[in-house]
Amino acid sequence: MPQPFILASRSPRRKKMLTAAGYKFEVVHPDEKVETPRRKNETALQYVMRMAQAKVLNVYAAKRAEDPQCTPTIVGCDTVAVVPLRFKDEVYGGEIIRDEVFGKPKDAEDAKRMLQTLRGKEHTVISCLCILQAGILKTRISKTQLKMDNISDEEIDEYIATKKWKGKAGAFGYQDGNDWLHIIEGSESNVVGMPMEQLAATLQ
Repeated sequence: MPQPFILASRSPRRKKMLTAAGYKFEVVHPDEKVETPRRKNETALQYVMRMAQAKVLNVYAAKRAEDPQCTPTIVGCDTVAVVPLRFKDEVYGGEIIRDEVFGKPKDAEDAKRMLQTLRGKEHTVISCLCILQAGILKTRISKTQLKMDNISDEEIDEYIATKKWKGKAGAFGYQDGNDWLHIIEGSESNVVGMPMEQLAATLQ
């Protein structure tokens, strides 16, 4: 088992996953100001990388301020859901494909909008695992392909009422046991909160 590390995260799911896997770690919350909106023309991949790195470096700076000699191992992660949206070009004809990137919903209305967009479509959950270890910043990307059934507005409202969507990219939790969500390819743990396979391999 790797040496103890610091988890730079506010996510209770990530804490629960690491505890269940037997890791020894300390949780340090990154400053809330670290999480910023996606920038103009920033891809989903660029966004999750920037967010994961920002969390790790923010906690690292705080720890170094306490003890300039410390060189902790710090783990951070960020996740988004990406769905390709198709539009007909009325001027030139043909089809335009644009990726819609969903992070954590702001409120119930935003969560409903995300689920209505995702229903009946395949989408990708992308995570960036960032680890600062022995002065080296390592980033690992994990992608999982999912399909959401074409659920009704009533089913969406029922899920929204549970409030289980809070703090979850794409406004859903695969771990919530919804039978309208299906993994097509990739890591289940990546969808739940952290790509555990990549974490184990990188820490080793």
